[in-house]
Amino acid sequence: MNVNVIFSSVPIHFGKGVSLTHGASIYCTGVGDDIYIGDNNIIRGELILFPGARIGNRCVFGTGTIIVAGSFSVGNGCVMSHGCTITQDVPDNSLVVGREDWYSTK
Repeated sequence: MNVNVIFSSVPIHFGKGVSLTHGASIYCTGVGDDIYIGDNNIIRGELILFPGARIGNRCVFGTGTIIVAGSFSVGNGCVMSHGCTITQDVPDNSLVVGREDWYSTK
């Protein structure tokens, strides 16, 4: 049985057309600002966020993506690979790979 799980210590605001694949989960702990997830994003597997995260529109998140503490933002049209860790703002149309926070703009 695939169950989607959302656990958050702060409100999460979802845009239109956000899709959580079967068994996807979102976790957020800590105290701080609300989280905003833009329109038409796809979340595959586990997504770990911290308060204040801002996610643009039309992004795809692989399993195990972590947006670490801080009010980091992910631009529009970004793709986060499986297991990546985001430690700084990500510009529009970027590909984020690995735990070294390497990204490449399209």
